[in-house]
Amino acid sequence: MGRHHRRLVKHAGSYVENGILQNGELVFWTEWEGCTTATKLKSANGLCNAEYLHRVKYPVLSDVGRGEMITCGQNTDPCVFGGSFKYSNCRQDNRPMLRNLQKGSLIAFMSMIHGVYYLDTLFVVGESQKYSTDNANKVDCSEEYRVLTLDRLAAHKSYTFYRGRNFSATAEDNNAIYSFTPAKRYSGIGNQHDFERCALDVDAVNRAVGRDVFTNANLPSIKKTEVTEVDIWHAWNAIVKQTSQKFVLGVHFDWPKATDNIMEA
Repeated sequence: MGRHHRRLVKHAGSYVENGILQNGELVFWTEWEGCTTATKLKSANGLCNAEYLHRVKYPVLSDVGRGEMITCGQNTDPCVFGGSFKYSNCRQDNRPMLRNLQKGSLIAFMSMIHGVYYLDTLFVVGESQKYSTDNANKVDCSEEYRVLTLDRLAAHKSYTFYRGRNFSATAEDNNAIYSFTPAKRYSGIGNQHDFERCALDVDAVNRAVGRDVFTNANLPSIKKTEVTEVDIWHAWNAIVKQTSQKFVLGVHFDWPKATDNIMEA
């Protein structure tokens, strides 16, 4: 099946900047194993290693038909599209602790390039549901996500499906942590700074918390039962502080429209 890859994606969404929720066309690095429309980029001058800027296309069933496992292509995990962020299987086979994360735990989905961690998605665990890939149709999710991810998983596997905690602008929740992906406001195909990856200094996060919440043993997650809620709050804020120096916090991305696929056909 090959390795998973992050793609540089352009998509309309909602983002948080200085605590204020705004909307706009955003560019961000994310997992997406479905079809896209790609635009060739010029040299990125070391800011990223992307060759293309992608627009994601509406997920559709393959020719094998409904009810049969899709054996071609990777599954998208995590998935930031479709209202809330979703995570359902990545590394859960060899890291059982990832199947038992409590609400409020953190998962930092990162890529390592030349020894540097780059943050793709910071996932705050909200709701969870244990499931088997043999009855994945019982998972409480949209048809789009089922096609994009769950229908592509191998049979006879047991995982936990997590829905990420969303940003809330209400007064009583203004101190609550939430899921986000680092993003840039799109300013044109020629602006290579829009395509930069978000480097994350894990050691600086540990120093801000005052203890090693991120270690080689527990990357990429901070499990709520193993650290205090205050530790997680400080870790999340330290990551936000780093991210906000160059990026906005992308918090909501709708599914692409099925009609867009028809128009391009």
